[in-house]
Amino acid sequence: MIRAEANDSKLVEDFLRQVRHTLEAHPLFDDYCMVLGPTPAPLAKRAGKSRWQLLLQTQSRPLMQKILYSAKPAIHLLPSAKKVRWSMDIEPQDLS
Repeated sequence: MIRAEANDSKLVEDFLRQVRHTLEAHPLFDDYCMVLGPTPAPLAKRAGKSRWQLLLQTQSRPLMQKILYSAKPAIHLLPSAKKVRWSMDIEPQDLS
């Protein structure tokens, strides 16, 4: 799960769209990987900030970790990365 928030909802959504493109362009991203979102977070507004999220699903935890850890530097370089507050949560829920 990648979460982002800022005062401007459009800025947050655009940032997560860029993150999605970065993940889908990753060399390890295959037919068994899926990105859901960006979508508004369950609490879409909190303390005046718009909150959105993006979910990466893979068949294995090691693959997901490799994709996220190697994509993280590219995400930091995105133009809007410094304009939003964002975080990654690896395995936000256990689906087994």
